[in-house]
Amino acid sequence: MILLANTIAYAAGAVVVALAVTGFTVLFLKFRKGSVEIKLDQRSVRSGDVLSGALRIISKQDLLADRITVSVTCTEGWETEEWDHNANNGEGRMVTRRHSREAYHREHQIAKNVTLAANSRQKLPLQIEIPGNVGYHSVGIDFRWTLNARIHMKGLDLSTSQGIRVLYSYR
Repeated sequence: MILLANTIAYAAGAVVVALAVTGFTVLFLKFRKGSVEIKLDQRSVRSGDVLSGALRIISKQDLLADRITVSVTCTEGWETEEWDHNANNGEGRMVTRRHSREAYHREHQIAKNVTLAANSRQKLPLQIEIPGNVGYHSVGIDFRWTLNARIHMKGLDLSTSQGIRVLYSYR
């Protein structure tokens, strides 16, 4: 029995080490390619307005990007309270559950078939419209807006994301 427990512990340790090595390898390979950053002119924007800024791309080696995209995502989140009959040794209790769903997602293609030279920096302008009909304030509902930039290429893509604040006018 002790031998079985030791074998399971050893196998679990090996899996953790393998996952850590894989994670570090992916990060290292992405780091060797370069990086992408989102630089916005403003961090807050009104619904229906245009968010402007630039993508700053730093390539550490020659790269061929199939396409460069920026997506805008709005995630709607809320909580519900429910009675859990099985909690507290069968006596039950109120449990808060968190829910979310994607309320809006739109991908914008910024460029395609782009060659990025080694040790170079490029800036690509951004003009992204934030829709006016998504995510209006409601009691108990939280809307989180995110910009995601991705350089699509062979192997590992370079990507980054940044939260933005969307201001709503109340009627």
